[in-house]
Amino acid sequence: MNIKKLLLVMPLLFSFATYARDCATEFENENYEKAFVECTQEAEENDKVAQYNLARMYDDGEGIEQDKLKVVYWYTKAAEQGDSTAQNDLAVKYYDGEGIEQDKLKVSYWFEKAAEQGESFAQYNLALMNYKGDGIDQDKVKAAYWYTKAAEQNDSEAQYKLGIMYDKGDGVAQDKSLAKKYFKQSCDQGFERACNKLKK
Repeated sequence: MNIKKLLLVMPLLFSFATYARDCATEFENENYEKAFVECTQEAEENDKVAQYNLARMYDDGEGIEQDKLKVVYWYTKAAEQGDSTAQNDLAVKYYDGEGIEQDKLKVSYWFEKAAEQGESFAQYNLALMNYKGDGIDQDKVKAAYWYTKAAEQNDSEAQYKLGIMYDKGDGVAQDKSLAKKYFKQSCDQGFERACNKLKK
């Protein structure tokens, strides 16, 4: 299963936190040792963005030694405070069993928390789990719902998957024109498989 994970550099995320300014600034300037000090202090003061950033540093070994247990610890702290990006990435850790025991129910739980906040990666991931019945009961109606939410945010893979579902009438009422619409949206973003569907 192709679970989506967010990329390391999240400059927009940094800008939302007034308290994480020093942490974010040092991180963006690649002063990783200073960033670690600032992020640790701010994370311990319960700043969810600093907690997320610290988890990323531990995950990628930026300025510090990698530590998968601390990655999960800090993702959990940020996720419990409602950080949707941390919720998605924590779900990925539970899915992969990386730094924590694999637990598909927690994967679904954290993806849903993030998806409900509009996190497009989580919406796609939750749709995929529901479609395949991966660790949860298969529910193609829910899959279509979450693919639609992600597609509305221009997720090209979600648009493609919706196109497939509407083309075949798989979990939704068959609608060839809607399938074509989603294939076109996906293709317009450069998703090759969607472009191939339009050629048929």
